[in-house]
Amino acid sequence: MPDVVYGETGNDVVLPCHFTSPHKNYMGNITVRWRKDEAFVGAHIFSCSNKNELDCKKSDSHYSFSGNLRKNDLSLKITAAKSDDAGKYFCRVELSNRADTFESSKGTELIISTVHPVLIFFTVVYSSGILSPLEWSISVPEAVDGEIEKDVMLPCSFTGQHEDMTVVWRIKHHLTGPIIFTCLSKLDPSGKDQNCSASAGRYSISGNRETQNISLMIKNARVTDEEKYYCWVKLEGSTDRYENLKGTQLTVKVPRVLESIYIRTYGSGEQFVTCDVMGRPPPVVTWIEPENISSSMTSVKASLVRASYSVPVSLHNSRYTCQISDEKEPQQLSLFHHKLPERQDMWIILPVFMAFLNLFSISFTVSIILIALYKNGTQHPQVSFRE
Repeated sequence: MPDVVYGETGNDVVLPCHFTSPHKNYMGNITVRWRKDEAFVGAHIFSCSNKNELDCKKSDSHYSFSGNLRKNDLSLKITAAKSDDAGKYFCRVELSNRADTFESSKGTELIISTVHPVLIFFTVVYSSGILSPLEWSISVPEAVDGEIEKDVMLPCSFTGQHEDMTVVWRIKHHLTGPIIFTCLSKLDPSGKDQNCSASAGRYSISGNRETQNISLMIKNARVTDEEKYYCWVKLEGSTDRYENLKGTQLTVKVPRVLESIYIRTYGSGEQFVTCDVMGRPPPVVTWIEPENISSSMTSVKASLVRASYSVPVSLHNSRYTCQISDEKEPQQLSLFHHKLPERQDMWIILPVFMAFLNLFSISFTVSIILIALYKNGTQHPQVSFRE
């Protein structure tokens, strides 16, 4: 959620809220809840669930749902904002399993300003393209946590209106940093954005111009994505440009996971049991079985977030078990190594097989000869003797 959102009395305002769980193939129920004034125990003002298709399309005329639960968007719309709408708002998401419940403890501060009659006049003049917008601001969170190989969203919302504008996301520095995504946002007569729906590599805009949301989606986050991100807009036909100078720091977390255990056989015939792990830094593997494996027998190949621990197969018909320590409980994987037939056994079997083959060949040859002689003998003409 952004730290601050600005609104004006009498105008609609959207409070953005996005979440990064569950995984993209999740098909269970998702419920959104909004509170005001205090996290967890504040006054409940709105909720809906995708269990009923129409549930999230309802409105109590003041609060309504403007997000998309299947796209991890929980944004809330306040219609015709009033001065007493100012305050702190907190967003909560609940999955099918009630244990999977997440709520923002920081929340978003909504600041409502009063629109004076003279400002209303200037706003109308601006909407016809004569003047530049009066008040613009860009709101982004200071930090966002993502998880490796999962999609992560960097929220960015703005106040102000303009028909066409260029959306830009930079990294490292707000003025000179590399541009990772840009698009020209043009609104059609219905108010929908026609140009910022395409993706550029792993980057895309996940927000909605209608809700003044130009959040950035990064697919399959990597550790190398850890940077400071800056969101800004440039108004077409004007030199005006607006941005948040603080930016958003993205942190990509790598869970400690024991991924797999398997046997690796080299061309020389040597066999090793290998355990692959992931973490940052990669966790250390301990061999539980067999008990006589020492750390000196273990070879390690490691990268920034992954490592492979291997030990030579010293015992056949034995169980091999590796383990890593975790914050909750240890993780273990095991396999049973079966003894393969030894090569000397083949030298016993091979002569027997060859002897059998030779005996079969000789028998077959003799049979052919006897059959040929028999047929040849039956074909001689009979000779009769007369006195």
